[in-house]
Amino acid sequence: MRNLLIVGLISMLVFAGCAMKSVNMQSAEIYNSQGEYNKAIEYYLAEIAENPQNDKAYFDLGQCYRMKYDYVKMSEAFDNSLKISDRFYSEIYDEREELWVKFYNEGVPFFNDQKYEKALDYFEKAVIVDPTNIEGYKERGMCYLQLSNEAEDPEQKAELIENAIADYKHFISMDTEAEDLAVRINLANIYFQNNRFDEAVPAYKAMLDLEPDNITAISQLALIYQEQGDSEKAIEMYEKVLKTKSDKPNLWFNLGVLYFQMDEFDKAKASFDKVLEINPDDVETLMNLVSSLWKAEMYKEAIPYLERVVELEPDNISAWYHLFTVYANIGETEKAKEAFKKYKELGGTIQEKVVSQENKQRVEIINISGTGNKKSAPFELSGAPAIMKYKITGESSTLYICIVNEGQDIMETGGFPELSVDGAETGESWLYKKRGRYYLSIISANGNWNVVIEEKRQ
Repeated sequence: MRNLLIVGLISMLVFAGCAMKSVNMQSAEIYNSQGEYNKAIEYYLAEIAENPQNDKAYFDLGQCYRMKYDYVKMSEAFDNSLKISDRFYSEIYDEREELWVKFYNEGVPFFNDQKYEKALDYFEKAVIVDPTNIEGYKERGMCYLQLSNEAEDPEQKAELIENAIADYKHFISMDTEAEDLAVRINLANIYFQNNRFDEAVPAYKAMLDLEPDNITAISQLALIYQEQGDSEKAIEMYEKVLKTKSDKPNLWFNLGVLYFQMDEFDKAKASFDKVLEINPDDVETLMNLVSSLWKAEMYKEAIPYLERVVELEPDNISAWYHLFTVYANIGETEKAKEAFKKYKELGGTIQEKVVSQENKQRVEIINISGTGNKKSAPFELSGAPAIMKYKITGESSTLYICIVNEGQDIMETGGFPELSVDGAETGESWLYKKRGRYYLSIISANGNWNVVIEEKRQ
């Protein structure tokens, strides 16, 4: 009788143990083990409906969704399991990390090959499977930004830009140690390039809090202040940083260009002289200094700089042209003839036509029109004096014209424009660029614009 009682108690315990796991849970686990994930999901969902605090049901459900490549629902199920308890934290962490690394590594080669849509697909999955890994937001944001540069439809372009901004902002909010400065400057540059100056200013200032001598942030802030009519604030900013960073030729150069645009030619010359103290062989600075002296009608003072240019670049047609002109202006006839002879040797009749005003004609190099921001196809300049004609409509319009070396990103140059215009305006200006291939990067708002570059040729 005693033995029968013990057996009965054991049977009751076994039965009770089985009863602790519901029929839905048992059925789900059986189907899961057999690879019938749709049926397993059906029973896991039924179990959760009856027992919403079942952390294991959510965890197992997430694994089923993974097997079906439904990473959105997988991540949601894992999140729900962790909300109930951290019992499966290690398993969830490992699964997410494994998938994140897989998708990230698959996306990088496509990004490097400029196949941004394909790369975006993988980085999107990386963000979904592990939303706590901030690197996924950075890479996805970079894809959105690159795709926005390729987009032709304005609405699609705007949507991609907003997506990039959202990802960069999310990255920054999670990057509490401020270890990645590139994302911050990219975000600020997006605001700047889309004329969202109210957002660009605090973004650049935040960048300067982290890296006070960041040349891009300083240059872009100065441009914004100038566009807002606050040239003094822009100059103050340059001069403040130059007190401690006087060895930065790009800052001196940009300050010189700013003074030049304000017709402060003496101050422009002083700034360009600072550049030459650091980089005495910088031809672009030498030519900008010549332009400052030219505007101030200080032709004789330009001679040593022009002579230095032709020492460094004996085939610099623009420098020989200026030497001829300045010698002619100060009565140095023989030297003017020698400069003119060299000028002709370099370009033949093309250059002769430049000097011979009665025979000269302008040859159109590029003609581009549009609204908003635009990048032109590459074009070639011979180094001869050129004319840049521009027109923009709209009283509240803005126009920035940047001329960038082919193969160089505009941000590598500091983003400083060749010409900036506020409000409706039509005009033209001399353009001095050495021989090479360039492209136009136009930044504009609130108006239709047209830009034409012409060289004087036969």
